[in-house]
Amino acid sequence: MITTILAAVAGVLLPLGLSEGPFVLSNFRPLDAQYVPDTSPLAAATTPNRGSYVYGRICGTFDLMTCPGGIDPNNTAIPPSIVGIFNSIPHGSFSMQYRQFFQGDPARVRNFSQSMERAAQTFILCKDSFAVDGLIVDMSSGHPGVGFWNQTLPNVTNGATWTQDILWLEPVTECVNTNLTFDYILDSYIPNASVEHYNLTDHGGFSNLTRVQPILNRDGQHIDLIQHAYKGAVWSNLYALLYLNGTRESSFVGATYPLNSSSSLFSDSLGKVSFLSLSYLNTSGSDIEVTCEGYGGQDTANVTNVHVNCGIFLRPPLRTDGGDPRLSDLGSKWSQNTYSCSSATHASIQRVTFSTNSSSDLQSLQITRTLSGPDVLWATEKTDMKIADVDLFWGWVDDQYENNTSLWTVRAPSFYLPAGGTSMWGTFPEGYPAGAHVGAWGTICKSLSLSQGDTAADYSGRTDFAIL
Repeated sequence: MITTILAAVAGVLLPLGLSEGPFVLSNFRPLDAQYVPDTSPLAAATTPNRGSYVYGRICGTFDLMTCPGGIDPNNTAIPPSIVGIFNSIPHGSFSMQYRQFFQGDPARVRNFSQSMERAAQTFILCKDSFAVDGLIVDMSSGHPGVGFWNQTLPNVTNGATWTQDILWLEPVTECVNTNLTFDYILDSYIPNASVEHYNLTDHGGFSNLTRVQPILNRDGQHIDLIQHAYKGAVWSNLYALLYLNGTRESSFVGATYPLNSSSSLFSDSLGKVSFLSLSYLNTSGSDIEVTCEGYGGQDTANVTNVHVNCGIFLRPPLRTDGGDPRLSDLGSKWSQNTYSCSSATHASIQRVTFSTNSSSDLQSLQITRTLSGPDVLWATEKTDMKIADVDLFWGWVDDQYENNTSLWTVRAPSFYLPAGGTSMWGTFPEGYPAGAHVGAWGTICKSLSLSQGDTAADYSGRTDFAIL
């Protein structure tokens, strides 16, 4: 108490210059800016000679097809007309490049820069906003995302405050509780060992399963991810119930269904954060993803067919016997809730405010941003090609293109990124970094899935326990 009082008195009596006050803004004036190199691991892993990056695109699922605006299926170059449209405002498909790339083989119709999927630095446990090489990263829980920013700071002695409009990509996810849990007892002394026997417990997901077909409102870019997630939950629960030879009438809240490692789920999914297909038990339900996502590969690629990821998310394991959750005791009891989740990516133009006392230190930046962006003209290519055959260019374009017949346009503060050929595979599109959001979702799902394989990073908590 005495220390607290002394600190309070000192704060009042000491000269004003010993405590920090608010920024005092002077008149706005133009200043020279300079590029400030980043020294983070992410920057160290960046391929040099960025000017050598070559954009390109391949169309066609199995047989090569001529891409929109092109003249030859074997020509991967982006037509000047498309470059002109989507480079008319520097906030779109040509505002980004793959961080690591190598030049493709023209003999294999890959005369462009190809991506390299590797992890240089992970920010999964960060909780604030910061600048790294080429990006503004916001890891706050409310509105996480990344902004594309060529890090230049004003050349000043006493610091400065300024604003910039930045292309921002934000992952958006909605989840619905399936009211089913996986419950198990650890039967091995070995940490991270597979769980051989477990129960699927009904908390209403089977016994109260609706008989009404869930709807999906199709209103252009106005999508409702809750509807997608709910539809996925209903169909996933129905197929799981059929696999277990159960019915709504035979099940009840608290009913348990014994399973083992020979089930479609596999026991490797338990004990960590996991991502499963909606048909995780019943492989005959492979069409559920299409039902949840709202499109298939044979649908037309356009502005209304937004890329959506659907799946079952297993939350971190919860110890249910009252013991310490940090200890994997033999015989301890655990439970994991299951959620049906749908995810998409939307772009916006964010006004970011920077403040700094240094012209050479990215770490000293104070960063804030306005969450609601201005209404701008977003566009994507208009084509009659199928989703499986093409990845569409998108971005903020100049107002002169609002009535261009080769484009779908919408004036709005944000824009959901369209589905394309790589949406069918969850991979990074070759030569086309504007579709990297598909690969990012695919990497996350692969890291959390049954067959993790050689993933770029672990988001499951299997090797990074702090995530749990």
